[in-house]
Amino acid sequence: MVKLHVTPLARPILAETTVPSDKSIAHRAFLLSALAEGESLIHASMLGLDVISMIDVLRALGVSI
Repeated sequence: MVKLHVTPLARPILAETTVPSDKSIAHRAFLLSALAEGESLIHASMLGLDVISMIDVLRALGVSI
């Protein structure tokens, strides 16, 4: 089994953006925020059952949402 160690090359991003409301974007926003350091603020209007289930999984993994 090969183990990979990924080291970020970029500086932290401190930005605010508005994107169209879309279920797949909501998934990505929560996943990327779970991986990021610090706090992320997400105003999600597309919270279907699958997005809510994914949020429950992230909470079960210890992510504070």
